[in-house]
Amino acid sequence: MALTNYSELQTGIANWLNRGDLTAVIKDFIALAESRLDHDPRLRQIGVRSIVAAENAALPSDFRTIVSLYHDGTSIYAPIIIVSPNELSNRKGSGSGVPAYAAVISDTSPPTLRFAPDVSGDYTLKLTYERKIEALSDTNTANTLLTEAPAVYLYAALSEAEGYLQEDQRVALWEAKLDAALKQYKISADRKDYGGRIVARPKNVIGSEIR
Repeated sequence: MALTNYSELQTGIANWLNRGDLTAVIKDFIALAESRLDHDPRLRQIGVRSIVAAENAALPSDFRTIVSLYHDGTSIYAPIIIVSPNELSNRKGSGSGVPAYAAVISDTSPPTLRFAPDVSGDYTLKLTYERKIEALSDTNTANTLLTEAPAVYLYAALSEAEGYLQEDQRVALWEAKLDAALKQYKISADRKDYGGRIVARPKNVIGSEIR
């Protein structure tokens, strides 16, 4: 069956386990899988957004950390330097102008951006950021990872389930399948990010015959 949303994922896990008495804990298996996957470097996901500079500009709900932030308007094309909130206070000054510095304020939900100097107008910024996994729930029924790599979700949750059932041999099976799915995901993500497979150049110098 297709695994396109939270409900289908739960049904798929139950079917693969061939157990009808685990309905109450399948959501826990998914949550444990998400917690683990969220720290796997092979699942590093990059997002790009346009935002308008303003005090307490909201960051995306799946924001983890900034990769780059720069002006993307018609008259200004320049990077914004990311600093700590304390350093930003030192950069504020008494006037307003074109934002040159920014700090992430993480104690808000979602996190926000503040700028220095105080913003004097509307400035369009291009944000490239590392995304975190948005937890699935009855209200958040799909996310990017489930859409792009449902097998990763399935095998990670099945591994958690077999651990709960103390089926060590089955854990090894799902761990192997999960590892293969993660490797395939990273290959696909690298191709998308870097434009294809890296091809070795022939070992020759300009003007020499290629053998």
